[in-house]
Parts: sequence; structure tokens; C-alpha cells
Amino acid sequence: MTWSQVAPSTLVVILNFGFTVARVTDRTLFLSTYSEDLNCTEIVYARIDNEVCAETSKCAIHNDSDNSFHDTEMTACILDRDEFLESAFRGTPYLTVELYPADCLGKSYNTRSFIADGKCHPYALSHFKVAQVNGTTAVWSSEIGCEDTHWYQEWFVLDRYLNSEACLTDGKKYWKSYFTGGTTTSWESSSDYEPTTPTPTTTTTSPPVTQAPPVSTLAPSLATPLSMVSTIAFLVCLTLVGSTFL
Repeated sequence: MTWSQVAPSTLVVILNFGFTVARVTDRTLFLSTYSEDLNCTEIVYARIDNEVCAETSKCAIHNDSDNSFHDTEMTACILDRDEFLESAFRGTPYLTVELYPADCLGKSYNTRSFIADGKCHPYALSHFKVAQVNGTTAVWSSEIGCEDTHWYQEWFVLDRYLNSEACLTDGKKYWKSYFTGGTTTSWESSSDYEPTTPTPTTTTTSPPVTQAPPVSTLAPSLATPLSMVSTIAFLVCLTLVGSTFL
């Protein structure tokens, strides 16, 4: 087959990224990644949008506020998500979060995949690590850096729902989670510090108050029954009437 026999929509070009990216706009996916090297090849995060992609292949270097190297960001067009992820993470396990419209109805509009080796990696303006804590696999993020002692959950899934097609939600976003290439690393084996996990709030309902019947404060000898008071009054009246006729 010669190049003239290949349809324009299937042409690909090999850039310096170390993998194949698509050149054309139809039947392609928009890709953006973060890497730990200057050449955008040591990928630790990949976002793939299910939309028509233009030719935007580039590799940009991002520095921290002190001008030290932070990460590189690449944008490109690809043809196949699974094929790209398999080559991008070089056989290392990774966690994929697949985002959907409400209630996971309809087609996924983008996916976000994180390298899951239990280590801290640069990611946009922050850092992340994928680790397992108490039966939950999560992407833990820190805006300070790898030495931070307070991490928050950016994405999470109970382990029993991994690779299960279960629709997950935090009330605002809806997603499915997939783990590829091994098992997750527990937080305890990946670092010496603990993540900050949300504390569940429990609401307790006070039991109904039972109103006790009133209790007399008089001494027993002073608490005279009403029937006895009526009898005494009747006898007094008879005595007064009898003395009147005498």
C-alpha cells in the first residue's frame, strides 16, 4: 500500500512524544497530558475529551513560582483511547475516571487517567497520588506539594465498585471508575503520613419527652382527699342547724 492509497482521515504522524498521534480532525479525540520530564513522554496524567480535535500537538513546560520545573503539558489528537493509555503509562497501573451526564445516562464526554504507583506526581498546579485507604481507592491531591500532610480526595470509589460499571456521584458530577494493570497501593505502604478523610456527620434525634403526672408537694397527712373534705363540711352544717332549733 502506498501513501496515496491511505484515506486522509487515517493519516498519522509520529512526533517526539514517543507515541502515535493523529493529524486530522474527524474521528479523533482531544488529548491533554501532564508529564514529569521536559519532553512530555513520562506521562502521569491524561485527559481525553470525546470531541472533534484540531491539530494542536505541542509540549509546554510549566515552572513553579520559584521558577523550578514543575511539569510539562502536552496537547494532541489521538484515534484510540485504550491504545494510547496502554502505551502512555508504560505498563504501570492506572486509575481511569470516566465522566458522564447526570445519572450516567448518555455517552461519556471525557476520561481522566492517573498513574497509580502510589507515588506523588506533579499535576497542573498541584500534586496527586493514587492510593487505597479503608477500602476506598482515591486520587488524593495536594496544592502544597509531596511533603504536605493534608491531602484531599479529588476522585474516589469504593473498591467493590471498581470496574463494575457502577455510576458514582458526589451530588454534582457523575462517573465510573476503572483500574487497569494490577492492584492499588495502600496509603500506609506508600508514605509515612495520613490523608485527611471526610468525617461522616451523624444526626441524632432526641427521644420524645414523657410528661409525668403532677405530684403533690404536701406531706401525706396534709394531702386530704376531696371526698373526706365534703363529708366534714356536711357534718358541720347539720350541727349548726340543730343548734338553731334548740
